[in-house]
Amino acid sequence: MIGAIVAEWVGADTGLGYLIIVATFEFRTGLLYATTAVGSFLALAFFLAVVALEKAVVRWKPETPPP
Repeated sequence: MIGAIVAEWVGADTGLGYLIIVATFEFRTGLLYATTAVGSFLALAFFLAVVALEKAVVRWKPETPPP
């Protein structure tokens, strides 16, 4: 997720990265916080989706070492 936003900073004219740049240059603090919050929420949602997919696909469990 961070890579996508950084890529949008570098060369896009749409997206969250672009909105962060615009909000920074236009001193629109509310928009800057909103895009940061949406980016954080999306990153968390993707992480939780990968965790759920891992639990559904990976059936084995690692061995616990003896004490």
